Amino acid sequence: MKSIGKLISGTVAVWLSVFALIGAESLPDADELFKRANDPGQGKAFSMLEVVTPGGVKNRVVQQILPDGTKLSRSERVDRDDNFHWMLINGDGAYMLIGNTAIKTDEVTSDPQKEIDKMFDGAEPRLSSETTVELTDLGGVECYLATRKFHLSDSDKKAVYNLLPEDIRSRISLEQLVKSLPATIQLYMGKEDSFPYKIAIYNPAGQLISSQSYSEFELDPDLPDDYFEIPAGIKVVVPKSINEMTRAAVDAIRESRAAADSAAKAAAEAPFSVGKGKTILISSIGGLAAILVITIIIRMIRKNR
Repeated sequence: MKSIGKLISGTVAVWLSVFALIGAESLPDADELFKRANDPGQGKAFSMLEVVTPGGVKNRVVQQILPDGTKLSRSERVDRDDNFHWMLINGDGAYMLIGNTAIKTDEVTSDPQKEIDKMFDGAEPRLSSETTVELTDLGGVECYLATRKFHLSDSDKKAVYNLLPEDIRSRISLEQLVKSLPATIQLYMGKEDSFPYKIAIYNPAGQLISSQSYSEFELDPDLPDDYFEIPAGIKVVVPKSINEMTRAAVDAIRESRAAADSAAKAAAEAPFSVGKGKTILISSIGGLAAILVITIIIRMIRKNR
């Protein structure tokens, strides 16, 4: 009797497991969710409000991915002096627009990119990653939470650091770089609308590096034909180094502030604040270092798949 009882209990347990599996909802692939997050408009133009932390900076982002893969993007915000700052990406490249100056930012990474390509011709750092997907709630919205965790050895972190240009390595240490390395990326995508409500990036210590939260999504906004082009009359500067790009940004901000307050001629001719100049310098270096690190990581992901 005990044997029969055990047999019945075992059979019931098996069937309960089968029913649980049948009733369980299948979750989408994490890679597919990350891919979908890059183009919420599915090829159509879209706009959304982006809040970036730290700082709580609000940007209006308008983007479109063309059939040939070309990315058109325009992100703009207004600073404390009521000046518009743009980040623009089109078929000609990537630009930072400050006042009446457009600074081409992708030329700066040309030489480091050659070094990155050279690195992958031979031995390269090995990057492994793992992904998970689960259902969760974000502000009352049911979302898929896709998490990708990267693993990079200490020796490979040094290899990544050594790929950075010397003028960046002279200003930041390996320890500072490691603190800014993305180790975990979390994507919250709406289950019903496939909208990327939030993307958060954490460093190896689990500290938040940055997060972007999105709202006010609009598909097919009414845009002028030249929306993704540099406006006429804008001066284009093509820096070839970090220092050149930083100097161009400082000069553009000085000119922009002077033009915004032409009545205060004395203020326009005053020397640029050392404190503000240092902040811009650090931001520019940190931003470009982040671009290079992300480029390196993307290459490593592709090579190790």
